Amino acid sequence: EAIEVPTETVTEVKRGKRVESERKFMPGYVLAKLEMSDQVYHLVKNTPKVTGFLGPNGKPQAIPDAQAARMLS
Repeated sequence: EAIEVPTETVTEVKRGKRVESERKFMPGYVLAKLEMSDQVYHLVKNTPKVTGFLGPNGKPQAIPDAQAARMLS
């Protein structure tokens, strides 16, 4: 089980110097790898600032591991 925030490395110029920093790739979203059960669903859903899940009718929908890996790399 894991929770990840999709980020990407960006290069910015600050005061004439190149600086690498990370920024959120999908602000407001996190990826969670967990075994879904009613108990886990309610635990996540009742976490402060969690507004919902992506999927039909607000129900969580699994994405392929390959897609999650692309988003996190």
